[in-house]
Amino acid sequence: MAWALVVAPQANEICMDKAEAVGSGWVSVCNTNHYGIAGWYAMQGLERNLINWAMTNATKLVAPLWGAERMLGTNPIAIAFPGKEEPAIVIDMATCAAAFGKLEIARRNGVKIPHGWAVDKHARTPTTPRR
Repeated sequence: MAWALVVAPQANEICMDKAEAVGSGWVSVCNTNHYGIAGWYAMQGLERNLINWAMTNATKLVAPLWGAERMLGTNPIAIAFPGKEEPAIVIDMATCAAAFGKLEIARRNGVKIPHGWAVDKHARTPTTPRR
């Protein structure tokens, strides 16, 4: 298993080099997991006037709609498009209502979370985060 925070910047650099050389670059890395902020990787392409797409898998942390069991990752997806005269467009999203880090910070600080951010094993939506 490779440490994604080390491998991902190298993979992103290789991908951008390929795109500049031949017009399109695609790189895939296996045996890793979540690599940090997807938007950071996508935005690296803006400095080179490239459209850059970055995404990764993530550990099962999310229950599917109306589910009570963790079955899906948060699977971050980010795309950055450079602009000519207008500002760049950066899309940075995940496949969940809130980042797991926000839930963890709320749990550590004893702060309530908005309804719908979490689901327990009985498919209830608590406002007090737990592990």
